[in-house]
Amino acid sequence: MKRIKQIIFSDFFDTLTNGALVLFAYWYIYDVTHNQNYISLLGLISMLATLFTFIGGYFSDRMNRIALLKIVVLIRILNTSFGLVIYLLMNNPILGVMMTVVINSVLNIVYSPLTESIVPSIVHDRDDLVTANSWVSITNQLASVLSAGLSAIFIFFGNVGAGLVLSLILYSVSYFLIGRLNSTQAPEANHEASSSLSIQTSNFFEGIKIIRSNTLIAVIVPIALVTNFCFWTVWLLMPKLSIDIFSEFKYMYNAVDLAFTVGSILGAFLVNAKHSDTKIFTAKSFPYFLFLQGFMILLIGFFSLLQRGIFGVVLAWLGYGICNATGSILYFSTVQLSVPNQHIGMVIGAILTIFSVANPIAAIASAPLSHLTATPSIVLCLGLVMMIAAIPVFSKKVISDLIKVDAD
Repeated sequence: MKRIKQIIFSDFFDTLTNGALVLFAYWYIYDVTHNQNYISLLGLISMLATLFTFIGGYFSDRMNRIALLKIVVLIRILNTSFGLVIYLLMNNPILGVMMTVVINSVLNIVYSPLTESIVPSIVHDRDDLVTANSWVSITNQLASVLSAGLSAIFIFFGNVGAGLVLSLILYSVSYFLIGRLNSTQAPEANHEASSSLSIQTSNFFEGIKIIRSNTLIAVIVPIALVTNFCFWTVWLLMPKLSIDIFSEFKYMYNAVDLAFTVGSILGAFLVNAKHSDTKIFTAKSFPYFLFLQGFMILLIGFFSLLQRGIFGVVLAWLGYGICNATGSILYFSTVQLSVPNQHIGMVIGAILTIFSVANPIAAIASAPLSHLTATPSIVLCLGLVMMIAAIPVFSKKVISDLIKVDAD
């Protein structure tokens, strides 16, 4: 477990630094330029990267995982140093922080699936694996919460150089924690591994076939695409809204991120801590939590129109985090219960890939939408669209199928 803890805490510092640096980059770039196009570009690159994580999964299966983890973290250090050099020598803080964030996003193609697979490859005892996964969950949630606070420190300095130097120190701590780990043996290069990309592609299309035949999944896919598009558009407009509407509150963007993260943790906690006889956190409750997500976004737009509704905006983001986490857990649990065990992996993989399609579209759309009307009005309209999109989930057929899942 000692080796696992070193990896987990290394991941903690990496996740903490990444989250804080991205939040700071969004805030700083819009604060300086007041140009939503830069935010859209950063969001687009980050979201496009999520579509290619299966490539990172391929490399994590083919290479020595600990050695690969060391390489990725070391590249982060070199990348941050390069961003600092751009800032110091070229006196171009925007280019320095943008380059750093963009390259980090590309590195996440490998880093994300690598960190998901490295713990099971080291721990083989079931009890130890559960313990390790619990630690991973706790540290990731803690890192997400603290990243909002760390980005507030970056914003306090308001200086790209200070942010990059502190990031460089934290990445170095992340590397130090795993630097002395002995590398595990690399996976054997067999035919199954070498053809894993074609196998994953085949599994993806097999998952599509199952999705089409499953009402609970097929109905949700178009709704999820609309919901994801609306959410990510709103999220990428948050730096603009925070600075333009709530300029008197410098840490508004940090408060929004913190409220959303805390809400997500509370939502997960509520579902996991439910009593067996409760009727709130069941499959048939999923449509209501989906509808409430749109309502919370609508409230964010409404309170932003008031211009002094800071508390209302933060509270609405807290509510959105709770509803989003609760709805996601209920939905994916429903999928797992409604799909044969031997097909769960391919179906979940196909669903996540399809859901991600809307994300880069939202990144592209956020810039032109920002020129149509006031940001609060856009957010309010997107919340209304999310609420309307959720209506089909309340159909008799879907509710009946959800009740069947609860009864099984």
